Amino acid sequence: MYPFIFVFPGYVTGYTLNLFNFRKRTPIVQIIMAMPISASIAPAILFLVYRFASFSVVFSILVLLAVLSIYVFVRFYRQSMHDKNYQRLAIIFAVLWVILSIITLADLQIGNRLYFSSNSYDLTTRVSVTDAITRTGVPPVNPSYYPGQTILLNSLYYYWYILASIVDQMGGNLVSAYHAMIASISWAGLLLFATLATYLRVRDDQESQSAWKKSFIGIQLFVIGGLDFIMVLIIMSSFHFRLGQLPFQGQLEGWNMPIMSWMNALAWVPHHLVAALACILSLLIAVQNMDKKFTYRIPHAIIIGLAFASAFGLSVWVMFVFAIFWIIWGMVLIFKEKKYQQILFMILGGVFGLIFVFPFLLGILRDGGASSSPNGGLPLAFYIRPFMITSLLTGFSHFALSILDFAFLPLNYLFELGFFFLMAIIWLQEIYQGEGRSISIYKAELILVVVTIVVLSFLYSNIIVINDLGIRGWLPLQFILVVWSADVLFQFGSVKKWLSPRMFDRVKGTKTLRLVLSATMIIGILTMSLEFLSLRAWSILVDMNVVGFPNNLSPDTRLGNRTYSARLAYNYLRDHFSHDVITQNNPLDFLDRPSGLYGNHQMIISNRTSYGVSPEIYDDLVDNIGVVFTKEASDWGTIDSVCMKYSIDILILKDTDPLWDSLETLKVQRPPIYENEYYALYTCGGYIISN
Repeated sequence: MYPFIFVFPGYVTGYTLNLFNFRKRTPIVQIIMAMPISASIAPAILFLVYRFASFSVVFSILVLLAVLSIYVFVRFYRQSMHDKNYQRLAIIFAVLWVILSIITLADLQIGNRLYFSSNSYDLTTRVSVTDAITRTGVPPVNPSYYPGQTILLNSLYYYWYILASIVDQMGGNLVSAYHAMIASISWAGLLLFATLATYLRVRDDQESQSAWKKSFIGIQLFVIGGLDFIMVLIIMSSFHFRLGQLPFQGQLEGWNMPIMSWMNALAWVPHHLVAALACILSLLIAVQNMDKKFTYRIPHAIIIGLAFASAFGLSVWVMFVFAIFWIIWGMVLIFKEKKYQQILFMILGGVFGLIFVFPFLLGILRDGGASSSPNGGLPLAFYIRPFMITSLLTGFSHFALSILDFAFLPLNYLFELGFFFLMAIIWLQEIYQGEGRSISIYKAELILVVVTIVVLSFLYSNIIVINDLGIRGWLPLQFILVVWSADVLFQFGSVKKWLSPRMFDRVKGTKTLRLVLSATMIIGILTMSLEFLSLRAWSILVDMNVVGFPNNLSPDTRLGNRTYSARLAYNYLRDHFSHDVITQNNPLDFLDRPSGLYGNHQMIISNRTSYGVSPEIYDDLVDNIGVVFTKEASDWGTIDSVCMKYSIDILILKDTDPLWDSLETLKVQRPPIYENEYYALYTCGGYIISN
């Protein structure tokens, strides 16, 4: 279903505008280019259509674009006999990614045990919002906040969930919101590969075989992470030896304020990643045809505006950093290069972006939930990016620790970026200092890198506990570092097809430098391998008693059994009750995974989508409803009164709720509508009376 979103819109747009010389490209290159174009424009367009029309209109437009794309593709198809070898390798690599991502992220069932991936921590929210869009439209109703009436969920950048919801609805009963979200991660990886291939091909303007070779080198670089493997291995070994448990709760980059690995970005926050890809495409478009007439470039400015709107609706933080770069780059073009027409073009792109994003921005401003910090202050604050080592130091003043953090910034970034940190230095010395100074896009890339480092070294977001700005905002820079690494390896490396530690033989420098590059590459691959292992195996390790207790997934080694029973219970609700039924589980459970992954009904309160809910209201609802689950009861009187007061129709109980111990008494008075070893469903309150 995702080709309707991530291929066809970009194909029609690319062909119509002849973007990047689209019409002269070979068929497979056209499809590759169509993907980043689609990812840049589709989120904004589909939001606007869905917001002011309906899913039926969205579906009709997507089908029309598919028909047009297929017609143009078949009508003007010409077979390419060149570069078949690299094309096959690229396709194999993409297929391997899809298979690996599905194996890593999909639920793994072993008998009557079910294990979700570690990224369920985030998917619990994302699937819930996706399902809410499917049920209630755009903007969605908050699926886990119902204070007597439905509340629109505006305090969230939800464009990615619109796309998943469209796939959910197009797939009918064969596709769930959960399936759509997992597939979106697989597609985000394909979009990443396609964007890099497009960027390198257009940026370098090489002959076909060189473009394919360099793209394949670049795509392989995505398997390299930072140097986290070293610290994570030390910390995990220490914890397991001393405490008999593992730290990080499956989020291995939590040892330090992270710059995400590519696997981490794909699995946990694909919307932030695709926002970065939209920004990168905007940069590429802006540099192209700079000497053309202004009127010729107006359609390109519209595409940039749509890309900016998409990026903002996918990730406010990525777009925030890129907007600062856009402004500073513009200032350089004005005062240093006197390119006034280019400045007007960039301003026009920004204006179109504001126009396209205005309805979404208006919803955020009206809600106010995402516009400021919890204490009512600004959503941003100054600091010096901390390094884990300084947190272990005692007896130092805050000022002294800040000075140490500043001094440790290079080491901090070396650990987080690893191989790419060193390759960036080589690129600056060997390529940029040579002919690179005269190449417009090289200068723009360097400005983007410098701006990102400065902004994220001294500015952080404080809307939630996690510094989203300081973690997500690096993605455009990380993409550029992959591009620079591909430059170095293509020009100086001895890469035939596949990456290897021996490919640095021709890189200028000492033998020690080449050994360090090989070592950082190997450690980076080990870091990424550990990410894959953690994603797939963490919940299994809980039941094997390797993770230890306490952990945030289970109080015992029956997580797999309990999750399997939960899915059965939520599937029963889905199949036997209409979507307007209001359900409630124990709201005191922190980020209950099954309710988000498998649930399809409105809840009164849950922390998985508590965006925009004041702490006072949230705590009041949790306390007043939670008392039902946390106390034993001899009859349904008190329980029904709470259900009546808060409009709860069905209670979702599990064996870890204290009320579970009273079920033998309660089920005599009222039989469950569904029950298994770990879960039970009961109607209550007004639903009993009305039915």
